[in-house]
Amino acid sequence: MTAAMPAPLEIAGTGRLAGKVAIVTGAAGAGIGQAVARRYAAEGARVHTISGGMYYKA
Repeated sequence: MTAAMPAPLEIAGTGRLAGKVAIVTGAAGAGIGQAVARRYAAEGARVHTISGGMYYKA
């Protein structure tokens, strides 16, 4: 079994999202939210991230 290669920190984009604004939730961790935020930024979007815990009222 081979380990997965980490994603590069710098991603070349095409500018498809230039002039757009993206709001990404859950981008503080190392999961899909962070990957989406990085990709959108690479594509030229202005990225705003929101991260926080889930709150449940008992």
